[in-house]
Amino acid sequence: MSWDYTGTQQLQHSLGDISVDPADSQIDVMIVGAPLPSLHLIYQTIMAQHKQTQGDSKKARVATKQLQVAVTKIPKTCSEIGERIATIEARANVLETELGAVVQQTAMHDTELSDI
Repeated sequence: MSWDYTGTQQLQHSLGDISVDPADSQIDVMIVGAPLPSLHLIYQTIMAQHKQTQGDSKKARVATKQLQVAVTKIPKTCSEIGERIATIEARANVLETELGAVVQQTAMHDTELSDI
């Protein structure tokens, strides 16, 4: 299973033919422009997989393996969210510093103009 943030269709195709309505289940969390799959969508996918595999042990084993792989990706996704938040904070700090420098320069120019 790939979690490259391409959206709902990627998740559906990687787990098989599962009917999940993206409008109802996908909540895009936008962090630095990348949508992340919601836990609600993962839950719905698991339930759809369960319904499809009832009574078929071979399908159930394959589905279980796919879902195990999917679940192992959740911590990585959370880690990436943390990294993106850190990037945003770093950018905000740089912008704050730059803004402070601009304010200071403006104050100096105001002083120079008042001296004229």
